[in-house]
Amino acid sequence: MKKVTLIIITCLLISSQLMAQSYFPANQWRTATPESQGGNSKLLAKGIREIEKNYSGQINSVTVVTNGYMVLDAYVPPFDANTLHDLASVTKSFTSTLIGIAIKQGLIKDVNQKVISFFPDRKIKNPHLWKNEMTIEHLLTMRSGQKVIVENGEVTLFQMMSSPDWLQFMLDLPMETKPGTKFIYNSGGVYLLTAIIQKVSGMSALEFAKKHLFKPLNIQQIGWPSDPQRLTNYGWGSLKIRPQDLAK
Repeated sequence: MKKVTLIIITCLLISSQLMAQSYFPANQWRTATPESQGGNSKLLAKGIREIEKNYSGQINSVTVVTNGYMVLDAYVPPFDANTLHDLASVTKSFTSTLIGIAIKQGLIKDVNQKVISFFPDRKIKNPHLWKNEMTIEHLLTMRSGQKVIVENGEVTLFQMMSSPDWLQFMLDLPMETKPGTKFIYNSGGVYLLTAIIQKVSGMSALEFAKKHLFKPLNIQQIGWPSDPQRLTNYGWGSLKIRPQDLAK
């Protein structure tokens, strides 16, 4: 197969005194050779060749940061350093971080707060004692107890996305097990977390993230779809940022 050309940033040698200093890449990462940070350029190059050979079309960038220095930043054309990459379910880690920020700000008491308590204005179907017991922690750990079909491509998630009101759909789901007793992958449950963020902050998850997460990290190029009701964002996926910003 034709070898894919990679664009790799120039690695700069940094003095040992400078490397010992603590810094944050507010504007751009400082760079260093892999060897100066205890790495091995030959092994990294071997890894890139492996990607070229066996993962072309599946992996489009590789960024390596060690000891606070970027030692590798490689892209498969047409991708480059300014391309926004879809983080897929890595987005869920951003959503959980936003929940943590909301707790720190006092907007949410703690992870033990009941999910239903945030939506007193909603008339919820399939009432059950277990549903009343469902907490933020249960959503974070995907042990909500909701009846969710995940085989063949997360059926319940796509049912939610086809419904006229995503929040109502998730709140109405019947319960299958007692919350906290069984893990089942539940992307829609993470959407409930972004709805909670909107409820307590008055901002969409993206607006909240821009103010309290992305701005402090100086992450400016962001994409994150909104739900059809323009209530909040896809908490479970589809967040798009640059790899160098993800490394922050």
